[in-house]
Amino acid sequence: MNKKELIYIVSVSIFSILLIFLPFKINIFFKIGIITLLYLIYFVKYLFIYLEDEEMENNFPLFLRDLSYYLKIGQPLPIALYNLLNNSYGKKLDNIIKYIVSQMKYGNTFYEALNDVSNKIKNKEISEVLLNINEVMKNGGDLSNLLDTLSDSIRNLSTIRKDRLSQLKITTYTYYGLFFGVLLSLAIIYFLVLNLESSSLFLTKSGYQQVISTYRFISFILLLINAIFTGLVIGKISKGKIQSGIYHSIILVFISLGFFFLL
Repeated sequence: MNKKELIYIVSVSIFSILLIFLPFKINIFFKIGIITLLYLIYFVKYLFIYLEDEEMENNFPLFLRDLSYYLKIGQPLPIALYNLLNNSYGKKLDNIIKYIVSQMKYGNTFYEALNDVSNKIKNKEISEVLLNINEVMKNGGDLSNLLDTLSDSIRNLSTIRKDRLSQLKITTYTYYGLFFGVLLSLAIIYFLVLNLESSSLFLTKSGYQQVISTYRFISFILLLINAIFTGLVIGKISKGKIQSGIYHSIILVFISLGFFFLL
């Protein structure tokens, strides 16, 4: 978490405390909705980061194959890399290629530029591949054949991973079903409580309204917590990465907010 992110989280937390505890004439559910949306803005950023990383992982074997092709037809490494700038491999991978090319223009070797990138990049798998390429270059190995081998290996591993995760789709649907089961249960209980208005259990109308308000508040909080963690679990199961669950959490949170504002 960098300084800007820390300032944002602290500011939203302070704002949330003031909004909840100061006597503003705003519905409590609307307050919680505003707070939830402010925190979601922060998590959406990590969703985009995850999607960019996913795009980089998917396009990385294509990048290796294209670089190998240019080397095999006799192009020097700097020229081959420069030609790859005309292709599109996604925002992050394109930036890495541009960085390597710019470093080589300033006089650094491909080995130095690649070593620098492998130390900076946060993707462990790609970082290890880059280090392997550097090791082969250091020992004078055949770079083009290595690139082809690495590209095929990554593709095969990706196919195996996708096949394994696709078998877990039924589990993903089960978690969605459980979430909607909880939501439906809360709705049924809510309408049952509404029908108790004429019951002698409640001596006063204000007592009845207090029970309704308390139930709505507690169930609203529980459903939001359930939505967030259910989404994260779905991401871990379906993609193997908890970050991918942010997407599911956002969907379920918006469903939760919409459900309660319609009640």
